[in-house]
Amino acid sequence: MGISINGPSGIDTGYIIESLIELEYEKVNAVKIKQSAYDVKIEAYSKLLTMMNDIGKSARQLENEDDFNIFTKNVSNEDLVTFETSSGSVEGSYDIQVFQTAKREKLVSSDNLITSNSDSLSSLGISPGKFSINGVEIETDANDTILDLRSKINSTTDANGKKTGVTATVLKMASDNFRLILTNSETGVSGADYEDLDGGTVLQDLGIITNAAGDKGVTAQKLISADNIEAAFSALAIDEQIVYIGKDHDGNEVSNTFTKTATSTVDDFLKQISDTYHGMADVTIDGSGYLSITDKSLGRSSLEMTSLVFGGAPSYVMSIDTIGDSGQNVLNIGKDAFFSIDGLKLSSAENKAKDFIQGVTLEFQKASINETVSIEMERDYDAIADKVNDFINSFNALTRYVRTSTKFRNVEENESGGTLAGDMTTNSILNQVRAIFQKDLDITGEAKYSSLTMVGVKTNTLNSEFELDRTVFKEALEESFDDVIKLFVKQGYSDNSNITFGTYSDKTTDGIYSLVEVDNDHYQIEKTLPNTSDPVLSEARNGDIINFSSGAAEGLSITAPQGSGNATFTFSKGLIGHLDELINELTDGREGTIPMRQESWNEAKARLDDRILTLESRVESYRIRLVKQFAAMEQTLSKLNSQSSNMLSQLGYYQ
Repeated sequence: MGISINGPSGIDTGYIIESLIELEYEKVNAVKIKQSAYDVKIEAYSKLLTMMNDIGKSARQLENEDDFNIFTKNVSNEDLVTFETSSGSVEGSYDIQVFQTAKREKLVSSDNLITSNSDSLSSLGISPGKFSINGVEIETDANDTILDLRSKINSTTDANGKKTGVTATVLKMASDNFRLILTNSETGVSGADYEDLDGGTVLQDLGIITNAAGDKGVTAQKLISADNIEAAFSALAIDEQIVYIGKDHDGNEVSNTFTKTATSTVDDFLKQISDTYHGMADVTIDGSGYLSITDKSLGRSSLEMTSLVFGGAPSYVMSIDTIGDSGQNVLNIGKDAFFSIDGLKLSSAENKAKDFIQGVTLEFQKASINETVSIEMERDYDAIADKVNDFINSFNALTRYVRTSTKFRNVEENESGGTLAGDMTTNSILNQVRAIFQKDLDITGEAKYSSLTMVGVKTNTLNSEFELDRTVFKEALEESFDDVIKLFVKQGYSDNSNITFGTYSDKTTDGIYSLVEVDNDHYQIEKTLPNTSDPVLSEARNGDIINFSSGAAEGLSITAPQGSGNATFTFSKGLIGHLDELINELTDGREGTIPMRQESWNEAKARLDDRILTLESRVESYRIRLVKQFAAMEQTLSKLNSQSSNMLSQLGYYQ
């Protein structure tokens, strides 16, 4: 604020004091300028941190084999079949037929049995007791209503927290007719397991099952021949034929012809019959040589064989031995899905078929016995190249940022310097990341591709950025797909199928290791390539898990059951694994190079805050001292003027 000292001197002391104070404040401003410089650097390192995280994010799109399993997928009829790909998928085309989709089993209590949802079950003739659903035990009390029973079925768990796997609902048919519906959560012909326990009859009283053991009254249709078919087959001459006609479970007509050859067996004939019935029937010869055809789908069935002719002889009779029945209180029969892949008949308990085709999960939407769905998978090399190009561009963004932020001021060209001009740490970080991109990743000495350069990643000599030659990269993928992805992803594998890779740490080194089972609890590991190491003994096994806590394999764990034997184990972090470790090292909140540099600048700023407070305190003290000094001067001048006036007055000067 302004200072005014009135006095006889006539000097503008306020101006003089403020001018002197401003000169002192130059010292404070100089410190504040240093603080601003730190702020600029801290912000610049925040951008650097973002750049590193962006590289890590794009790298994580290439860290697993699944990340390279990108396919163009074609399905001729998605109303019937769809599919997804995963690890291990390969290019190919397949013909799919869906003969039956999987369904959930659904049971219902007897009609007109439960006349009230508020009266106790015991009052309605249902004795209280204990029963189980899929092994989970439930007990009803004398006062439980149908709603209480529903709640118990839906909420009860066993000692391990396992629920029944069945959903109970109560359906109101009329004001005096309620029915309990039990729906299995999983599809499949096996359905849920129901039992009445300890002499109880709860489920039997409800009509859910017909006996304490859990019989639901469901049967499978079974056909049996009246004659010895095995003998008839044996009597058939070479090149003679067996012609048969029938109907499948759903009443669709089926027929086929079997021609006997010199190598044909009766089992070949039985398999053909099973295939003809879409794999939906068990076909066997019993001990008496009679042909038996049993429906794999339970319940009411149209399964039959109307004609069976051997070599032109009269047709053999196939009669129904067991009639397929759904059971009185079965709303829906549990069913498996039956399908074929390239003519091979298969089944699944659900409407998903995983890994029947390696790395592919088929999903069945609807059955259509007469339609074949074609699916095709072709690797999308362009999409893979896009992901790698994005990864490279994230590095190039870092390169450009470091280049512009660390450049020095060019006076001749009138160019200003970067915010991190002369900062050696920033250039060191860039060089460390660049070294990972240029790393030789061949640990065996026999890799087809040992670096990114070999698959089309080049360095632009003008700006030091990387460029992807998409043509070279796609050719490498087409020529040796697995060898290309080995450059990127972590891999651990052994030549012993009993020994599998578990986990690793940043201290685990790439290489080929010799594993020796020294006793029931320990393995010895020794690195043999690319640089040898001393043999190290594992920690004592934990179940099937073997951990190594020292040496070149420190942090490595494997799964190796007792007696698995010896193995050669190969481990590689791949480019992404090495890059991930470097990024963690640089960005870690506690010990990372970038956050620690920012912290050091923040600490320096804090010290400057103290310096500013000290300087400002000194300036204020100086201000007070100046005010006092100038005020004293004016007072002294005032006294001198007063004394002078008195003296002159006494001498009569003013007469």
